[in-house]
Amino acid sequence: MRLGFLAIMLSIGVFFAFNWAQSRFSLEEARTIAFCAVVVFEWLVAFNARSDESTIFRLGIFHNMWLFRAVILAIVLQMAVVYLPPLQIAFKTVLLGAKEWAIAIVPGCPAPNNDTTC
Repeated sequence: MRLGFLAIMLSIGVFFAFNWAQSRFSLEEARTIAFCAVVVFEWLVAFNARSDESTIFRLGIFHNMWLFRAVILAIVLQMAVVYLPPLQIAFKTVLLGAKEWAIAIVPGCPAPNNDTTC
């Protein structure tokens, strides 16, 4: 049930983020925003998957250092895909500014636990 709920939430959030971005930015920027939105959502899901009863804020992000390090590595890799020209070509991404990143973060907020917000 939880997996299905998360898939629906991700789909809805990314759909609306892409459609909103497509009307204001180029198609390439909208695609990159949607791609980053999926990735950001999954980072938050990873932290929230640790407990069905407690949120990220109750458990703390530093409680599981392996997970924290893995997410930091994932962030670095995502930044590389968005900002390094050879990876931009391979992944068909474009540079994003702070405004575009804010849009990419929105689908993950509120995060998958019902009492967690960004």
